[in-house]
Amino acid sequence: MFSLPAASTILAPLLAFLAARWLALLVGRRYPYGRIGTMAALGAIASAALPAVSAIGRLDAGAYWLAADAASAAFMGALGATLGAGSDPARSAAPGWRRGLALVAPLGAGLAVAAVSAIPPGADVQVAARAALAFAATLWLTVEARPAAAAIAGVALAIASFGSPAGAWPPIQPIVAAIVSIAALAVASSIVKAGPVVGGGASGDAAPSARSVSAPSRASEAFRVVAAVALAWSLAAIGLGWPASGLAAGVAAGMARRRSRPEGGTGDGTGRFASEAAMALAFIAGYGVSASEAAARLPAAAAVAASVLASTALVSALLKDKRARLPIAAGAFAAMLAARKAGLASDAAMAGLALAYLVAAPLSPKAPGRRAAEDAARRIGTIVGVRPGGDWLGAMALAAALDGRDRPVMAACVAAPDGSPGLGVDQAEETLVRCVAAASAADLRVVPNLVASRGVAAGLARVADERGAELVLVGMDEEADRKTSGTIDGLLASFPGAVAAVKRPGAFKAAKRLVILAVSGAEASPGFARAVEAVARAWAGGSKALEAVMIGAPAGAMLEAAGGLLRPGRISSVASWRDVPDAIGSPSEGDTAFVVLSSRPGTKDWNPGHERLPVVMGSSFPDSPTMLWFPPSGNDEAGGIDAEAEAAIPSEAATRPDGGLPPIVEAAFSAGRVFVDMDEDSLVDAIRRLTDSVFPFDRVASGRLAAQFSAVARKEPIELAPGILLLHAHAGGVALPTLAIGSRGAGWPIIALSSPVRVAVALVSPADSGPEAHLDALTQVATAFRDRDLAARLLA
Repeated sequence: MFSLPAASTILAPLLAFLAARWLALLVGRRYPYGRIGTMAALGAIASAALPAVSAIGRLDAGAYWLAADAASAAFMGALGATLGAGSDPARSAAPGWRRGLALVAPLGAGLAVAAVSAIPPGADVQVAARAALAFAATLWLTVEARPAAAAIAGVALAIASFGSPAGAWPPIQPIVAAIVSIAALAVASSIVKAGPVVGGGASGDAAPSARSVSAPSRASEAFRVVAAVALAWSLAAIGLGWPASGLAAGVAAGMARRRSRPEGGTGDGTGRFASEAAMALAFIAGYGVSASEAAARLPAAAAVAASVLASTALVSALLKDKRARLPIAAGAFAAMLAARKAGLASDAAMAGLALAYLVAAPLSPKAPGRRAAEDAARRIGTIVGVRPGGDWLGAMALAAALDGRDRPVMAACVAAPDGSPGLGVDQAEETLVRCVAAASAADLRVVPNLVASRGVAAGLARVADERGAELVLVGMDEEADRKTSGTIDGLLASFPGAVAAVKRPGAFKAAKRLVILAVSGAEASPGFARAVEAVARAWAGGSKALEAVMIGAPAGAMLEAAGGLLRPGRISSVASWRDVPDAIGSPSEGDTAFVVLSSRPGTKDWNPGHERLPVVMGSSFPDSPTMLWFPPSGNDEAGGIDAEAEAAIPSEAATRPDGGLPPIVEAAFSAGRVFVDMDEDSLVDAIRRLTDSVFPFDRVASGRLAAQFSAVARKEPIELAPGILLLHAHAGGVALPTLAIGSRGAGWPIIALSSPVRVAVALVSPADSGPEAHLDALTQVATAFRDRDLAARLLA
């Protein structure tokens, strides 16, 4: 296999890597997409500047290839996990022939470059073909991976890398191990633990989404990781190479986790791991370049660099995607390492790849300034209007899926001023508290916002404008007629972004069939293709299974407007909205979901059919999940944010790499209000100990609050996650929102919940403070348990 190098041999390159990482992060503050190219260039510089350890850079050194294979498998595994966990990744709106050409172009470029510069001299036709495949895989992986490109690249790498000693068939052991690993991942994906009802509403359609699925346990996560590593090792032992093996294992693990995670769940730490693996991969790729050999073949390196830049620019033009115009992703280095290990590429090819990334760095989008970053960080893609008794969890999960970006959804509840008819402030605050709790249990990122306004539409429109929202999602009344809801009318009159009203949102994703309907004129509305793309992403069936009905116009008009997202064989047309029920048939109850894409009233494309179609759908299919979608007014980007500028903003994980806890939780630890392994056998006694820590010098106030919390725990408990009980209130005697937490491994059983309470959280805000401070504190608490693994820390 390989011999472990001495500590003195690996110390210098390790220190060089840490220094390079620090410099790359500095570069990333100005050019966020320049980190990968910087790491590759610094790796090559370190290899040339450290002659004492230059032996580790030779291709036949076991230590180097151990590090290279580990970095390749780690990054490609993270990439595969991301692709496998995505329910339906966004597709390009470009026509099918453009997407097909964008996939073929790198293969032609790979063949041309391999023929002139990348293959070792004297190679035969078979080696040339494998080299062309390896270089094409490099080009497919130069940008943020598209699922089809990543899959084709993985197959190409497997073909290019496949081989066994003396041409013998691989031994049976790794084949059996691969089969066992796949079976283990399949078993892991079926272990889904149903949790209790969290934050359920009173309406009849809240039930489908009120059931939460508990987040995968640490043991099940560890089991999936072990099974994925075993699968990668098995495939590599068969002869597929580490990059292809890591990608396949990652996809399998991601699919397994997708089936077992909560509905709408997102984060699992893969993004952070992928970022670190990408920098390590780029550094080790650059470190393996021989400066003398690359200098001797400088024209070949320049040709490779030019081909990489030209290929990405061509693909960007074909897909009409500005973000794909420059090489930015680290997967290309994994592909090139595989080619070098198989003897299919020279040092000049790797040097040319690193040069292309280095040239692309200053041409990539710059990070926004502090003010721009703060403004962009305030932006919320989708706002959900919530109210007591609604299907909050279903609406928030649907909104997150429609948005499709790694950012939170805002839950907004409008409260009427004192003395005005409408929802009171206390009711609105309690509704938002339960929304946050339900979202935390379902692994959804939600920002609560209590809006004071005399009208619901005016309040939602104001906060949507302030936060730069692209979509406002509200519940649909029992009747589907748009005229029955003044909220929708008011939003359309005052908010320029997209507006959607949905009935039974919790059942939307589970529907076996999705039909999109559009009246003539709607296809000409701005944002039509983006609406189809968002709906396809939110529905589990994917865009290939979408059905569509065009009313009053040929089906081809809808097909062209959808930009290749719909299949010709699944689009039909009818002459009038009266013919729609017959064209759809008689679906089973809840089996089919409908999306009605309508023009905004008052626009030139609007006609009475847009108003009548929702009425017909509501009367003909009263039990089916239905969404009524109005596009943004004006241009397609109304209410939006430039995707490049948003991508350049550091994520929360990047800005807090140490995994620090939110301020209110840190304050509780510092003040001694966090109690682990509590001795109290009853929840009532544990609650009293928490309230005593909040009011250490006022036993009367502590006892009164403890009694209030105990009553809530018995009758209407709120869970942030299964086993995590939230108790919250306003009270006098505290100057700031104050938190106390208690945990007990054995838990405290209560009748209202199916699982024992293992962590009790008490949040107390000043009696005279507004709901904003209370909800902000609650959001911090939810973040600590959802993203910082606080419960595991307390129970460890």
